[in-house]
Amino acid sequence: AVAGCLAWHRAASGAWQLLSGDADGQVCLWQLPPESAAAAEGAEAAPWAPRALWQADAGVLQLESEHGAVVVSTHTRSTLLRLGEGGELGGPLAIGRKLRDGHYGACFVREPPAAFPTAVLVAARPGRRLWLVDGQGAVLSTLKLPAPHAAGAEVRFGRLTALCGPQLAAALGPRQQGLWQQGLLLSYANAEGSGEGGGEGGAQLCVLSLEQVQVLASCVVTPSPVWHAAVLDVRMETGAGGDGERSEPRHPQVPRAAASADAPASGRHSLHQGGG
Repeated sequence: AVAGCLAWHRAASGAWQLLSGDADGQVCLWQLPPESAAAAEGAEAAPWAPRALWQADAGVLQLESEHGAVVVSTHTRSTLLRLGEGGELGGPLAIGRKLRDGHYGACFVREPPAAFPTAVLVAARPGRRLWLVDGQGAVLSTLKLPAPHAAGAEVRFGRLTALCGPQLAAALGPRQQGLWQQGLLLSYANAEGSGEGGGEGGAQLCVLSLEQVQVLASCVVTPSPVWHAAVLDVRMETGAGGDGERSEPRHPQVPRAAASADAPASGRHSLHQGGG
């Protein structure tokens, strides 16, 4: 089956592993060879052999990995897995009890909202809802985000990713770091009722605030379906006071994001070293 989702996982030893999820629900673990072995074998080495890790109930829509834990999202639910040092599987823990039917994802919360300090995951639900989830897969709270007044189209949530990761926070200047809000997420979703074919309404990006429980910004980015989005940088919106002085920054604008509108990777569980 086609592997449409990839995620890097770093073992406790510091070694990097690659996770893949395919349209049949198969999650595989790829063990990367040591750098010395990769250099000796060269770019034309034989494909790495994946190890089947877990079989989901439906096609995998999104994979996220953080500190030895992996969250797998399908059309029906999100599931939390634990990976040991040798790649052994712990769990799985179903996130919540209610199933869903749609292209909804989940991600880890690096900075949980103050009201729910034990939240480690957030999962998208229909109707602009988000589940805050603890480390055992239990739902702590359901957040209902109101639609922004300026939205030109119906706001919908889909796959989720944390907006401010450690690398991005370190790249911001001291002033921006002090003004940075907690719990910001990037959601990317395709038109409802069109599967992953884009359809009328196009693909939509949203910036969500868990702390303020609101949609900070949204935009339609392309008429084609979006398979992945990644944050590249953040621009802080500033206003001018009546005396000409610059006021404090308000909300971050929609970040410059790389959104892939192509079909998912066509590699059928076959990876080669080197190459582009």
